[in-house]
Amino acid sequence: RVGLLSPQYEAFAADAPAFLSALAQGSVAEAQASDPVETAIRAAWAAPVPPADLTSLAQGKRLGEALLQALALIEHSLGGDHGKLPGGLSFLRSVGLESLARRAALQVLILEPRL
Repeated sequence: RVGLLSPQYEAFAADAPAFLSALAQGSVAEAQASDPVETAIRAAWAAPVPPADLTSLAQGKRLGEALLQALALIEHSLGGDHGKLPGGLSFLRSVGLESLARRAALQVLILEPRL
Protein backbone atom coordinates (compact mmCIF):
# COMPACT_ATOMS: atom_id res chain seq x y z
CA ARG A 1 0.00 0.00 0.00
CA VAL A 2 2.87 2.38 0.62
CA GLY A 3 3.63 2.39 -3.10
CA LEU A 4 0.19 3.90 -3.69
CA LEU A 5 1.37 6.99 -1.81
CA SER A 6 4.30 7.52 -4.17
CA PRO A 7 4.39 9.54 -7.40
CA GLN A 8 4.31 6.16 -9.24
CA TYR A 9 1.02 5.18 -7.58
CA GLU A 10 -0.48 3.86 -10.83
CA ALA A 11 2.31 1.29 -11.17
CA PHE A 12 1.38 -0.21 -7.79
CA ALA A 13 -2.32 -0.57 -8.61
CA ALA A 14 -2.11 -4.18 -9.78
CA ASP A 15 -1.07 -5.43 -6.35
CA ALA A 16 -3.59 -3.35 -4.39
CA PRO A 17 -7.03 -4.29 -3.05
CA ALA A 18 -9.81 -3.82 -5.62
CA PHE A 19 -11.08 -0.36 -4.63
CA LEU A 20 -7.59 1.09 -4.19
CA SER A 21 -6.56 -0.39 -7.53
CA ALA A 22 -9.59 1.10 -9.29
CA LEU A 23 -8.92 4.49 -7.71
CA ALA A 24 -5.25 4.46 -8.68
CA GLN A 25 -6.21 3.61 -12.26
CA GLY A 26 -8.97 6.23 -12.43
CA SER A 27 -11.84 3.76 -12.81
CA VAL A 28 -13.35 4.14 -9.36
CA ALA A 29 -16.82 5.13 -10.65
CA GLU A 30 -17.48 1.46 -11.44
CA ALA A 31 -15.80 0.07 -8.30
CA GLN A 32 -17.68 -1.54 -5.43
CA ALA A 33 -17.45 0.59 -2.27
CA SER A 34 -17.32 -1.32 1.01
CA ASP A 35 -17.51 1.45 3.62
CA PRO A 36 -18.61 5.09 4.02
CA VAL A 37 -15.21 6.51 3.07
CA GLU A 38 -15.07 4.50 -0.16
CA THR A 39 -18.69 5.47 -0.89
CA ALA A 40 -17.85 9.17 -0.48
CA ILE A 41 -14.80 8.85 -2.73
CA ARG A 42 -16.72 6.89 -5.34
CA ALA A 43 -19.36 9.67 -5.45
CA ALA A 44 -16.70 12.15 -6.61
CA TRP A 45 -16.23 10.05 -9.74
CA ALA A 46 -19.66 8.48 -10.27
CA ALA A 47 -21.68 11.68 -9.77
CA PRO A 48 -19.26 14.60 -9.46
CA VAL A 49 -20.74 17.83 -8.15
CA PRO A 50 -18.14 20.50 -7.41
CA PRO A 51 -19.33 22.93 -4.73
CA ALA A 52 -20.88 26.01 -6.36
CA ASP A 53 -18.98 28.42 -4.10
CA LEU A 54 -15.64 26.93 -5.14
CA THR A 55 -16.61 27.00 -8.81
CA SER A 56 -17.56 30.69 -8.44
CA LEU A 57 -14.22 31.48 -6.83
CA ALA A 58 -12.35 29.74 -9.64
CA GLN A 59 -14.38 31.53 -12.31
CA GLY A 60 -13.68 34.83 -10.53
CA LYS A 61 -9.92 34.37 -10.94
CA ARG A 62 -9.51 33.14 -7.36
CA LEU A 63 -8.45 29.60 -8.21
CA GLY A 64 -5.79 29.45 -5.50
CA GLU A 65 -8.33 30.26 -2.81
CA ALA A 66 -10.76 27.71 -4.24
CA LEU A 67 -8.05 25.03 -4.25
CA LEU A 68 -7.19 25.74 -0.62
CA GLN A 69 -10.85 25.45 0.32
CA ALA A 70 -11.19 22.18 -1.63
CA LEU A 71 -8.22 20.77 0.25
CA ALA A 72 -9.80 21.93 3.52
CA LEU A 73 -12.96 19.98 2.61
CA ILE A 74 -10.87 16.87 2.08
CA GLU A 75 -8.98 17.42 5.33
CA HIS A 76 -12.27 17.96 7.19
CA SER A 77 -13.33 14.47 6.19
CA LEU A 78 -10.44 12.99 8.14
CA GLY A 79 -12.37 13.70 11.32
CA GLY A 80 -15.05 11.23 10.29
CA ASP A 81 -17.50 13.56 8.50
CA HIS A 82 -17.20 12.28 4.96
CA GLY A 83 -20.06 14.38 3.58
CA LYS A 84 -17.71 17.06 2.24
CA LEU A 85 -15.16 14.68 0.74
CA PRO A 86 -16.92 14.22 -2.63
CA GLY A 87 -17.17 17.99 -3.10
CA GLY A 88 -13.48 18.60 -2.46
CA LEU A 89 -12.42 15.78 -4.77
CA SER A 90 -14.97 16.75 -7.44
CA PHE A 91 -13.68 20.31 -7.48
CA LEU A 92 -10.08 19.18 -7.97
CA ARG A 93 -11.21 17.04 -10.89
CA SER A 94 -13.30 19.85 -12.37
CA VAL A 95 -10.25 22.12 -12.67
CA GLY A 96 -8.10 19.46 -14.31
CA LEU A 97 -6.37 18.07 -11.25
CA GLU A 98 -7.45 14.46 -11.71
CA SER A 99 -4.16 13.00 -10.55
CA LEU A 100 -4.13 15.18 -7.44
CA ALA A 101 -7.71 14.12 -6.63
CA ARG A 102 -6.81 10.44 -6.97
CA ARG A 103 -3.69 10.85 -4.84
CA ALA A 104 -5.61 12.73 -2.15
CA ALA A 105 -8.29 10.05 -2.10
CA LEU A 106 -5.65 7.32 -1.87
CA GLN A 107 -4.07 9.12 1.08
CA VAL A 108 -7.43 9.37 2.84
CA LEU A 109 -8.07 5.66 2.35
CA ILE A 110 -4.60 4.50 3.33
CA LEU A 111 -3.73 6.91 6.13
CA GLU A 112 -7.08 7.44 7.84
CA PRO A 113 -7.70 5.02 10.68
CA ARG A 114 -10.99 3.19 10.16
CA LEU A 115 -12.77 0.52 12.14
